[in-house]
Amino acid sequence: MVIGGGVEDSDATHEDALLREVREEIAGEAEIVRLCHQLKNSKGETEHFYLARITQWNFDDKTGPEFHRNDRGQYFLDEVPLTTEALAGVKLLPEEISHLLREALEHPCALSLSPHLWTVSARSRTAWRRSRG
Repeated sequence: MVIGGGVEDSDATHEDALLREVREEIAGEAEIVRLCHQLKNSKGETEHFYLARITQWNFDDKTGPEFHRNDRGQYFLDEVPLTTEALAGVKLLPEEISHLLREALEHPCALSLSPHLWTVSARSRTAWRRSRG
């Protein structure tokens, strides 16, 4: 599950932004395991990617402001098994993170990734949402 969003002024840390995005986008709670990757995007901003365990969620109760905007398209939750085959079948961006996840699945000790952990991201002041429609 990839959850992303921007750091807002009310977020004290990147981790706080991540936990808020999880609450908004999937009405969930998460336990952050650790920061697993950082990269610079095309705007020169650093994006922080975390490994986290989602402890509960209900996509039907999502509350993020983007869900109430008609100009943002529709949002659907796509559950993808945490396997290299399944990840190869989706366009997960940025590509560097897709590669990192596939590599971790092929060599589990590289990221200490296990099937019950999910990847989530909190980006610095940039919004990313998966939208379709």
